[in-house]
Amino acid sequence: MSARFEIDGNSPAPLAKRAGATLTEPPRRDTRPSAARSWRSRARTAAVAVVLGAATMAGIGPRVAGQEVGREPLDPGEIVLQLAHPSYQRREVASRQLLAAGDEAVAPLEAAAREGDLELVERASVILQDLATLETPGEATVAWDALTRLEKTGPGAASSRANAAKTIIREERNERARTRLELAGVAVGFQELTLGSEMNVWNAIRFPADWSGSEKVLEWLPWIYESSMVVIEGASATPQVLDAVGRMPNVREVQIRDAELSAAALESLAELSRIDTLELLFVEIGDAPEDLAALTELPLRHRLILTGTEFDETAVEALRKQLPGLEITFSRGGFLGVQCKPMDLACVIQQVVPGSAADRAQLQPQDVIVKFGDHPVQQFLDLQQAVRRYTPKDKLEVTVIRNGQELVLPIQLGRQ
Repeated sequence: MSARFEIDGNSPAPLAKRAGATLTEPPRRDTRPSAARSWRSRARTAAVAVVLGAATMAGIGPRVAGQEVGREPLDPGEIVLQLAHPSYQRREVASRQLLAAGDEAVAPLEAAAREGDLELVERASVILQDLATLETPGEATVAWDALTRLEKTGPGAASSRANAAKTIIREERNERARTRLELAGVAVGFQELTLGSEMNVWNAIRFPADWSGSEKVLEWLPWIYESSMVVIEGASATPQVLDAVGRMPNVREVQIRDAELSAAALESLAELSRIDTLELLFVEIGDAPEDLAALTELPLRHRLILTGTEFDETAVEALRKQLPGLEITFSRGGFLGVQCKPMDLACVIQQVVPGSAADRAQLQPQDVIVKFGDHPVQQFLDLQQAVRRYTPKDKLEVTVIRNGQELVLPIQLGRQ
């Protein structure tokens, strides 16, 4: 049921003046940079709230459609016609009446944007934008849906104006969603994260292992438009979180680590338009046929990274046959902790990761690795393939050349 307010258009004093608020002519399309538009969007949200609050302060609302509170309200379809009135005060009162009418005003406003002149298109679009700004996730998005229809099928001016309105609304929604998620303990924004073996700065969402927020908070997740990566750790990898992630508009990379997953929960990610990289790190998902099938149903595009899962090499080979063209990296989870130049003709250590298995074994920069366990090593790729065969805590020997002398060092692998 839509809430609406009744505003007396014949009052000699404008509503805003009587309520102590200040209103101006609806603004034209904003072409300022993103940061300025975001500020403007928040300001508009506050201004809209002032208008609705003013209606209550003035004693002329609220009323619910179908209930008798004083005289019968005007039809929003008739009020829309006043947006083309030559009097600024009449247009302003009509705008406030339509804004207060809520969802009931959307259909006539959409019709006006489709059929009116440029001025009427602008005024109707501004009100639709304000109504969409007031919408919250988990509820009907009637005004947003109207703008989407106008963007796709409206005439040129209406389509362009709807597109501009949706851009501003997305920025405002993203900020609101970010605030709600951060308050609930979710990390949002630019973060230094490792995907595969590459460390980069991502605009990401990260659910920490101890996160236990409510499903109500997750309703804001599809309103995050700027994040392209999601990291889900430990017990936070619930079906509810995966379902919400599946409805995010621009996620392309997903990493799940130290978790237990069912095939059904993983299938929620199939709602994403595409997944460029999916990395499962020490995730217990099982190796039954239905578990493999869950992976093949996902919209994977470039890489699938399986590290420390229950899949074995036979299962991975089956996946490669079912997903031709997809780069599948399989590792049993052992981690050495060295960085080498992949194109060098020898496997020369460039850097040792502090605290890693390599560090504990006293490997040093400029050591040349020639053997890892039973596997001869010539280049860094050989070393990577050898390490992938081992699990964390496996004990073996690594042979290096240091200052012209061959050394055999015992090592116990760790995990990333």
